[in-house]
Amino acid sequence: MQPADCSHNADSILMLDDEYDIMSIFTLALERQGYHVIGFTEPQLASDHFQKNSDLYWLIVSDIRMPLMDGYQYIKIKHDVNTHILATIFTLELDFR
Repeated sequence: MQPADCSHNADSILMLDDEYDIMSIFTLALERQGYHVIGFTEPQLASDHFQKNSDLYWLIVSDIRMPLMDGYQYIKIKHDVNTHILATIFTLELDFR
């Protein structure tokens, strides 16, 4: 459910993880709950897209540990563009040993 103070036009979630499989799993799980999700595996592409389309989003979900730009840096960029969008960061390490 979207926060009450979000723009009625902001109906999407931006999902960012440099691991395609993790991004896909999170995206699918959120979509199964009825959310519209746009997923990215490259932080710079996600940043460029967000700077042009921040009005589409009410939430950003980002991995912390990514090459070139970590989740903290990405969230700072998000905050510089639009302070009204919620954000959460996570890290996940899969070990199948």
